Amino acid sequence: MLGRLVYYGIGIPAAELIARLWGGRNPKIRSALHGNRIPRPRSGVDGAMKLWFHVSSLGEFEQARPVIEAVGARHPDAASWVSFFSPSGLEHARGYPHAADLFYVPFRRRHVQRAFDIIRPDAVVVIRFDLWPGLAWEAAARDVPLLLVNATLRAGSPRNHPLLGPPQRFFYRHVTRVLAATEGDATRLRRLCGPGVPVEVGGDSRYDRVWQRSTAAISLGSLDTVLGTAARPVLVVGSSYEPEERVLVEALAVLGGPSASMSVVVVPHEPTEERLRFAER
Repeated sequence: MLGRLVYYGIGIPAAELIARLWGGRNPKIRSALHGNRIPRPRSGVDGAMKLWFHVSSLGEFEQARPVIEAVGARHPDAASWVSFFSPSGLEHARGYPHAADLFYVPFRRRHVQRAFDIIRPDAVVVIRFDLWPGLAWEAAARDVPLLLVNATLRAGSPRNHPLLGPPQRFFYRHVTRVLAATEGDATRLRRLCGPGVPVEVGGDSRYDRVWQRSTAAISLGSLDTVLGTAARPVLVVGSSYEPEERVLVEALAVLGGPSASMSVVVVPHEPTEERLRFAER
């Protein structure tokens, strides 16, 4: 009880205040502050399976997609809602046809309760690691199964810290089942969740997503046309940031420039107009 009072009474208000103070300088924070945290209801699904998926950002959403679509294939009447922590994840996922709605994960207690009231989920599925206390507490209060899928816990994660680990067990113990990405993740998650939570290795659906995307990719013939020639090697720099792109330029200069040795494909982590212009320069 004390932990919930501290979380809702001090932690969330303090985090929102800090976010508002920084929001004027950061467009991502502004988007998150003004984004919708209450999901939209979907008519005609009263008797269907209803799932609430939560992801941190776009990468985790890509891992959720094979799971969402596999559920839809086996249960055509099922409805899935997806909540995000990161604005970049939600904005790039807009238009996803297999979700009843996309929204920002709620933090305030009344918003969490309202989201549960609207979705009335048969289960809450958290992809990878982004489990929030309010989500765990409300799922437990309503006896809704809470699943961690593709779950990871790095050896150097703060969640393993002797001081940070015990407070987190107050909400990780409400997890119903964990499907860890690897055996190492499973071992660490068993310590974090406690003996009452079953943990097993379930693999990682990001490989399923990579396979899905590869089957729908453009043909090599088309790629050769885009890159100009198939004779040179191709260097792909994915999910890059400015410092990495600066290093890339220096390395290519040593090689005599990109046109002299290889074709280079640069994909910034957030492909906004500003970031694309920087990468092009």
